[in-house]
Amino acid sequence: MKNKIKVLVVDDDESTLDFFERIIQEFDPEIEIYLAPNGHEGLDVFRRYTPQILFVDIAIPGFDGLELIKKIQKEDVGVKLHIWVVTGAIISEYLISAQKAQNWDLLPKPFDAEDVEKILAVATV
Repeated sequence: MKNKIKVLVVDDDESTLDFFERIIQEFDPEIEIYLAPNGHEGLDVFRRYTPQILFVDIAIPGFDGLELIKKIQKEDVGVKLHIWVVTGAIISEYLISAQKAQNWDLLPKPFDAEDVEKILAVATV
């Protein structure tokens, strides 16, 4: 039996959360979707449901997205995580070095439904 795919989206912009929820639901109605508006709630949701796919905005209240990813990666969850950092910021040397050190991918803004669907297609195989 295949494990249920779970996705967590952490972003303080409600329209972005709505966008992800709609696109993921259209991609596969069987995917469980969890939404969080800040780093603290994102970590709580992660610990409660252990989603395999994460879309995390860098600029979120509480602790930022990069700090959230560090905390999540310290958890011993026993599943492969697919982490995508969502950012409208200019890609800097700092961001590139953090990406290499923390093992996640970038989803630069603006992005569209097709970009998210491509990620889901690869991550849900």
